[in-house]
Amino acid sequence: MPHTQFFNSGRLDALMRAGNIYLSLQDAIALALENNLDIEYHRYDRRQAQTDQLRASAGQLLRFSSNPTRSGFNSASSGVLAGLGSFGGGNIGGGGNSGILSGFNIQAAGSGIPNLEPIAFASWSATHNTTIRTTDTATGTNYIISSAHTANYGLQKQFMTGTTVTLDMFQQSLFQNVPANQYNPSLSGSLDLSMRQQLLQGFGLATNRRTITQARNNLKIADLNFKEQVIATVKNIIDLYWDLVSLKDNVRFKEKTLEITQKLYEDNRKRAAIGAVAPIDIIQAEAGVQTAELDLQTAKTQVLEQELILKSALTRTGVDSIEIMDAHIVPTDAIEPPAMAVQPIQDMVGEALGNRPELQESAINMENNRLAMKGVKNAMLPSLSVGVDLQNGALAGLANSLPIPVLADGTPLLVRSSPNPTFIGSWGTIFSQILGRHFPTYSASFNLTVPLHNTAARADMIKNQLDYRQAEINRKQAENRVRLDVVNARVVLEQTRNAYDTAIKARKLKEQTFAGTQRKYELGKATFTDVETIQRDVVTAQATEVTALNSLVKARNTLDQALGRTLDVNHVDVEEAYAGKWQATSGPPVIDQSNKPAPQGADAAAILKK
Repeated sequence: MPHTQFFNSGRLDALMRAGNIYLSLQDAIALALENNLDIEYHRYDRRQAQTDQLRASAGQLLRFSSNPTRSGFNSASSGVLAGLGSFGGGNIGGGGNSGILSGFNIQAAGSGIPNLEPIAFASWSATHNTTIRTTDTATGTNYIISSAHTANYGLQKQFMTGTTVTLDMFQQSLFQNVPANQYNPSLSGSLDLSMRQQLLQGFGLATNRRTITQARNNLKIADLNFKEQVIATVKNIIDLYWDLVSLKDNVRFKEKTLEITQKLYEDNRKRAAIGAVAPIDIIQAEAGVQTAELDLQTAKTQVLEQELILKSALTRTGVDSIEIMDAHIVPTDAIEPPAMAVQPIQDMVGEALGNRPELQESAINMENNRLAMKGVKNAMLPSLSVGVDLQNGALAGLANSLPIPVLADGTPLLVRSSPNPTFIGSWGTIFSQILGRHFPTYSASFNLTVPLHNTAARADMIKNQLDYRQAEINRKQAENRVRLDVVNARVVLEQTRNAYDTAIKARKLKEQTFAGTQRKYELGKATFTDVETIQRDVVTAQATEVTALNSLVKARNTLDQALGRTLDVNHVDVEEAYAGKWQATSGPPVIDQSNKPAPQGADAAAILKK
């Protein structure tokens, strides 16, 4: 298994120019798909699920469980973004990764699963044994010395039908100091073919294949879990990107406010020199300058913090690289009002129920629970098996050359008959007899085991039924959460749209007020302070409008996530995300200045010149 590579894709270098990263939204999404560590972490889900397929093909229990998705980074806290939390921020689903959706663990309850992996076994032993006898009449000796070498080897295979087949070869070489034996040393062997078939517990393809089906389902869940992580990451990157754009706009507004405040301070100094204003007015104007400078520095700090957060989300090394840490992100896309297509709420809910990956995971997980219940139900049956044994034996050896003991009068102690030539030989004779089935043995048997109480199996069945009922409740709760997510996201989108429209109207009214105040100033009916104050109100209204637009775009992004269409809207292919290489190439770093609001009306400098 190759190690995880902790270096960034080449796309990042292509976007850097003179210490700046010129970043479009699509490039930000592409960098996330290639470099984001949350996505990289979940790329291993499919591989882990594939290991369970191997285990299931061998008849072993499963080990894989899916990991919860990670929501990503939070934006830098800012006054300009402070109101965004009410517009659907956070994870969609409200804990959709808990309970039934948090993964699955295959338990060892239920009937045993056949071990589908063929087993080869072999054993060998050597023994030396001495047995004392009270008489030598039958054996020709009062103590029997036996030296034996025994080998046993074979193959065993279990099948999905609950059948076990064993092929067993036994061989023994025996030397004894017994004159009565016809063969010494003697060779014996046997080939045994046995078959056992389960008829009740452990019988049936559906029951015995349940882990294979579960492993296949788990692979689908792993893919859905990865898709869910990609959706969460893409949504998070989009929010971080637009927050950075808004924070940079906020800096420009703070700079404009500082410029206006400084001009007011300079004007008051000039007017104080001729006695037109009181000294306290100069102090107040100077305090306004200091406050504006502090606000500007705070806004710049928030931009730097947001850039670090976004760079951490788009790279594998984070800010470990000095070049990346010092580089500034220059967004090249402008915030634009999203399309507000009206769709019946029931159609939106139906789309979400069909698209949301966590609901698809839940359905597959329910199927896994049903499969597990089959195994538990089968374990409640008695154990009944039938078996057949087919055995071929063999014997061979050399004629015993030990002398026969004689009595004092010369009479032999025993009579040893001549060996049968059929059995004279070596291991070749053994195998010839076995393969020729010269000495077959057949047997058939059955074994029935009936638990009188079967308490454990009944308890497992009751627990699985209760787990399944709880899983049904969790699934229903997940569906209810999806419906609630869609309704809330739509309500928030409508609210943010209304807030944006109101902000536009407020900004236009401030601009009209500024234009009227400017005409009064030209006619001598308004002071410069009045003009400066209204100008600051215009800048504040522009900032409020951009903030409302940011909220509107993020609310639309949240709705897309609630509907399960985030990837489609942003043209993200899951397989490309899994490969970690987005095929779309980055365009030239062209800065789009349209996200910079143009000054409305005449500024204070033009007024002063007049």
